[in-house]
Amino acid sequence: MTGVQTCALPIYYTDGLFDVCIYKCASQIHLVKHSLTTVLKKHADCGDVIYRQCKKTRITSESEIRTEFDGDPGASLPIDIEIMPQAIKVLVPRNATPAGIRTRIKRILG
Repeated sequence: MTGVQTCALPIYYTDGLFDVCIYKCASQIHLVKHSLTTVLKKHADCGDVIYRQCKKTRITSESEIRTEFDGDPGASLPIDIEIMPQAIKVLVPRNATPAGIRTRIKRILG
């Protein structure tokens, strides 16, 4: 999984589903391609991206792969992920808007 935290398809934060984007990435060039197509919200159209929604999933690999969740390092595979509806309360300002493309690019490039 890459460090890009956006998905092109509509995401509903209250639907109780986990949105999973898996990027098939064989090289650094593929990683750059995936980053760009994700920032441009075109990655769901790529044949080497898998998008699924679920309440519970297990992700495995034959080789050791490190994970990343919302930009933070995660455990190595295999991992089990399960949605816990209404497990936390989040306060969001009334006029809050999603980050624009400039902010996303800055976050990606560090």
